[in-house]
Amino acid sequence: MTTSAERVRRHRARRRRGLVPVQVVLFERELDELVRRRLLAAECRDDRRAIAEAVGTLLSKVLR
Repeated sequence: MTTSAERVRRHRARRRRGLVPVQVVLFERELDELVRRRLLAAECRDDRRAIAEAVGTLLSKVLR
């Protein structure tokens, strides 16, 4: 599969699951807070996927 075809496939799969991808800019202090709340491991502060999961977990808890 080409890169663009794979990207479209992932986009459609996310939409079927009801997910909407967004880009969020965080301050260092917000990353610190995710680590403090144990939603993000300190060694994963530069891992965008881990940060996205931590933010998603936080939103899920807050928006229940």
